[in-house]
Amino acid sequence: MLDPNFVYLAAAITLIGISAYAIETLRGRTQPNLVTWTLWTIVPLITFFGQLSKDVGLSSLYALAYALGPLFVVIASFANKKAYWHLTLFDYLCGAISLLALLLWYTTGDGLLAIILSITADFVAGLPTLRKGFRHPGSENTVAYIAGIFSATITLLTIQTWNLATGFFPIYILLDSALIYLTIKVFSRFSRLNPKAKSFQV
Repeated sequence: MLDPNFVYLAAAITLIGISAYAIETLRGRTQPNLVTWTLWTIVPLITFFGQLSKDVGLSSLYALAYALGPLFVVIASFANKKAYWHLTLFDYLCGAISLLALLLWYTTGDGLLAIILSITADFVAGLPTLRKGFRHPGSENTVAYIAGIFSATITLLTIQTWNLATGFFPIYILLDSALIYLTIKVFSRFSRLNPKAKSFQV
């Protein structure tokens, strides 16, 4: 078990990893899905306030870092037109479902339910990026997801009292980051057969 103050390290790793992703977006080497990254800015804020209402403590800073990081990516995607990713009906549908989950949370106001619904919304919001990593891995960058794996692991090791409020979010981030990372890595190997499919990964 790590000292709770290690959550500051986890938050820093999160911000550094996503900032590196944002820099690659500015350079035009990565094309983030705006539905995913916009909602990944909003949803962790809901989790953060839900955790505050449940007196989670320092580990709630991890959720806050996960709200600030994606905001950098959204800004970078607007700053570089080459970073634009064409959105499909599937993207908008996932965004609508994600927003519906947030609306359901708003009507209840319960802190624990806020965490559950916000994580559900976060997962659905990430489906367009998971799909993009499967079909167009060269448009993605693994650095943010590697950071997610490490920072989530550190956060889990700092938890002193285990319950749904303290452990659900970092466990989810660990599994979701690993899923997206492996999807990009595996399918980027196939995309190398296509000379137009470039991979920008670490």
